[in-house]
Amino acid sequence: MTSETPPWVSAPDKALVNGAVYDAINGISRAHQAYVAIPPSADPNDSVGAAAATASYRVLSSLLPDMASMLDSKYQSTLALIPDGPAKNGGIAVGEEAASAMLAARQNDGRNAEDETFPTGNGPGQFRPVPPSYQLDSHAWVRKVKPFLIPGVGRFQVEEPILVTSQQYAADFNEIKSLGSQSSATRTPEQLDIGLYWQQAPWDEIAAQLARRQGLDGSETARLFAMAALADADGQIMVGHNKYLYHRWRPVTAIREADTDGNPATAADLNWLPLEDQSEWEHPEYPAGHNYAGGVYTRAFENFFGSDTIPGGAISVFSRSSNTTRRFTSFSQMAGEMINARINVGVHFRTSNEVGTRGGQKISDYEFANYFQSCDRTVAGTRQGSLNLTTGVTCLAPGARVTGSINVSGGAGFVADHASVGGSINASGASRVHIRDISVGGSVSVSGTTGQVLVSRANISSSVLIANNRTGQRPIVVSGNHIGGSLSCSGNQPAPVNDGAPNIVGGSKSNQCGSL
Repeated sequence: MTSETPPWVSAPDKALVNGAVYDAINGISRAHQAYVAIPPSADPNDSVGAAAATASYRVLSSLLPDMASMLDSKYQSTLALIPDGPAKNGGIAVGEEAASAMLAARQNDGRNAEDETFPTGNGPGQFRPVPPSYQLDSHAWVRKVKPFLIPGVGRFQVEEPILVTSQQYAADFNEIKSLGSQSSATRTPEQLDIGLYWQQAPWDEIAAQLARRQGLDGSETARLFAMAALADADGQIMVGHNKYLYHRWRPVTAIREADTDGNPATAADLNWLPLEDQSEWEHPEYPAGHNYAGGVYTRAFENFFGSDTIPGGAISVFSRSSNTTRRFTSFSQMAGEMINARINVGVHFRTSNEVGTRGGQKISDYEFANYFQSCDRTVAGTRQGSLNLTTGVTCLAPGARVTGSINVSGGAGFVADHASVGGSINASGASRVHIRDISVGGSVSVSGTTGQVLVSRANISSSVLIANNRTGQRPIVVSGNHIGGSLSCSGNQPAPVNDGAPNIVGGSKSNQCGSL
């Protein structure tokens, strides 16, 4: 991960850094679910600054050993700004623990594997090397990296690209041929600025401005950056997967070889070149990686702040690639500009951009439903006996163990992730029930919930009952569980879904869950 590393290749490393910083700070505040783990020594009085600096330093030092001297200098200068004392020492320890947990969790995850190129072909629509270098990108291994959030690539695979003989393809072709050419006579100054602006999309600066504007504290700022970075990593893993699967030709090839595509509405231009230098795009065109990132970031921001409209009014953000500043009033405006930008510089067809945007949005939405849930109380370690929850939201930290049952009532909420419950889980009239990747020694019963209901990838020894929950627009998800007894769902609005991950059930499936 250096300044020369393509963004889609460095995205997983960036996720490690932001995830570790989040876990370090969240371990002190305990305001949300941990990502990997809550650092064991974390105390509310520990220094957030020392924890964040140490977590990022340790992860970066592991990723970039050749830059050890520079990283150490910056780390020491940062620590020098924090007063000496127990809070600083505690923060350093928390940062060390968070970094170690993250690096251990991501060991042998497929990052930085052996060089591998994308498939090529000579037929219409098939990718082949492009001018001027005619080289092949050697980072096809990114598609094999273990995802950070999503359960697997299959459920998030995008649709096949449109046929080169279709009317839509011809429309996309002629649009980019006109607007994206080096010598375009139709591209306006505004379109040129949009195209250049998003070449190096300033997502981190946008996030930083939003955090400053809203006065976010360290915990919330870390959550914002972690949500964006982790979802982007999975987005770029999906980009690699889909590009390898479909290996679609790039516009420069399509336009120069249009006489082979069998489409009467396209015409070849043997000398056509895109405005943007093709030397960085030595991999297939579909789907658009920039727009995957655009979909991820803009939807992550929208989910975080609860609105497409930028909170507090418009923001103006500078881009190094265009040396200009643009003004935004909504996150969808940013996503829309990114779609047009890649056309304006000649590197992606409109359909590819739109598909990429939707793919990124889908990942951010999955993340929002499954990770970074808010907590009023966090239970870590082993808790003997049962828990009776009647107020607030209680979270079981990763690795936590409750030997008895969990009983939720009175509008309380319950969130558990990578934890275990020795008895049953009984929730009646809860505000939220979110259990994922946990083991349950008894049964699970969820009824009368008014907010989120998610029961996913759990090992449940006995039966599951999901009944009379009213969650409004939020889906009720019962997916990918191993259930020893029966699965019964009735009276829920909306009806439960399994998000494409069937439940394995020892007994029967009935009513609304009959097909799940």
